[in-house]
Amino acid sequence: MKLKKYAGLAMLMTLMISSSNIQIASANTIENEESSKTKITESIKECPKYYRRGKVVFEKSIKELKDSGVLNDEDIKKIDEYNKKLEEKRKAEMKKKRDEVIDNMVNENVISHQKGEKLKQSIDKNIEESKNQN
Repeated sequence: MKLKKYAGLAMLMTLMISSSNIQIASANTIENEESSKTKITESIKECPKYYRRGKVVFEKSIKELKDSGVLNDEDIKKIDEYNKKLEEKRKAEMKKKRDEVIDNMVNENVISHQKGEKLKQSIDKNIEESKNQN
C-alpha cells in the first residue's frame, strides 16, 4: 500500500518537473552563477536541450524547404496550425494524467480532496506563470 502511495507521488513529481521549464532553467542558472548574465537569461528562455534540438532542426528544415521553393507560405501556415493543435492536445493529455495522479492520491488517502484540488490549482497557476516568464 505504501509503495502505491510513493509511486503516485513519484509520478506526480515527474509530471511537475517535466511540465515546468522554469524549474529546469532555474537549476541551469544556479550551475552557471559565474557565467555572464546574457548566458543566464538565454538559458531561462530556452527549453531544455533535448526538446529544443528537435524543434531547431524542424524549423531549419522548414526554412530550407521554403527557400528552395518546395514549401510556400500557405504550406507553412498549415504546418504551424497542425503543430499548434498537436501541442494543445499534448498539454491536455498531460493535464489529464496529472489530475489522475492527484485523484489517485485522494482516493488512497494520501491527501484530502480539498488539498488535492488546491494542488491542482497551484500547479495550473505555476504553469501559467512559467509561460509568462518565457
